[in-house]
This record gives sequence, C-alpha cells and structure tokens, in this order.
Amino acid sequence: MKRMDKQDKELKVVGVLSTALFISMLMIVPRQTVAEPTESPIREVEHIVYQPTRLEHEQVMPEPFVVSETTYYEPTEEEIELMARVVMSEASILPLEGKQAVAQTIINRMYSNKFPNNIEAVITQPYQYSTADNGTPDRECYEAVDAACKFKAFPEDMYYFRAGKYHSFGYEYMKIGNTYFSTEGDFNGND
Repeated sequence: MKRMDKQDKELKVVGVLSTALFISMLMIVPRQTVAEPTESPIREVEHIVYQPTRLEHEQVMPEPFVVSETTYYEPTEEEIELMARVVMSEASILPLEGKQAVAQTIINRMYSNKFPNNIEAVITQPYQYSTADNGTPDRECYEAVDAACKFKAFPEDMYYFRAGKYHSFGYEYMKIGNTYFSTEGDFNGND
C-alpha cells in the first residue's frame, strides 16, 4: 500500500508540475491575435493580353513594301487564274499572308535564272506545284496573287515551301500555319 501511495503521490506531483508548466508557458509566450485585415486581400492585377511569340526565323519577314510606282509584275489573265489555282491547292487553309507567300515563290522563281522564266513553266515544272482542281479559288487566293505581283514582301530567293517541316536544303525562313518557307541563301546574303 505504501508503494501505491508513493506512486500516486508522484503522479500527482507530475500532474501538478505539468499543469504549472503549461500555465507558465501561456503567460510567457505572447498570444497571437488575428488582426482585422486593413487591406482587402483581393488586389487589382494588371491584365496582360496574350500575344504568341514567334521563333527567331519568323521575325525576319519585313512588312510588305512597294517596289516601285508601277506593278512589280504584270500577269496576264491566264497567269492570274493559274497562280490562283496553285494558291488554292497549296495554301487554301493558310491565312492571306501564307497564300501571298506561296504566290511569291512563283514570282521569285520566274525571276531567278535557276528556274524557268515564265509563270506557266514555273508552275508546270515537274514535282514543284500542285495544280489539282480543289475547287474554284476564293477571293483571298486572287488577293494573294495580286499582292505578290504588286509588292515584294518576302526575300527574292524564297523559292521553297513544304507542309509539316522545312526542306533539308535551303535556309529556314519562316513558318505560316503548318507551312515552312525556305530561302536559297541565308540571312547574311550567303548562297
């Protein structure tokens, strides 16, 4: 019995000491009170308009400019129709800029000594352009042909384009939609 009494006393002492320690800690450690917020937690944020970034090789295309007071190239009615059909076949899903780029490759090739020297021969050269009848060219196809004939918006040596990836030859120039355009020389003027 004495033993139990001794253990009971020890437990009581430990309990009293624990309680005293807890109370003293409450007195020593300052209580943190939750202060009323002085400012609204909702802040005004600056809204940024999303603008997709272009890859470095896509930024080199200058704005279209007029080469001279006269038309850069004066196509015949037949050439306009043939070019519009090529643009429809090759670039129907591209924006106007892409359609103009396709038409510009035809003009560029015609002026190059590396390709035939007239529109029809450039277009009908084997394995170059698709002239399959994919329907009647729309207004944008004709606008693209007109712009390519009046303005020089792309490098003179932009002869190549391909869907899905750049050609293994030439230099990467720009991507419009899923169409990749290449030049003969690099941007430093090297051939």
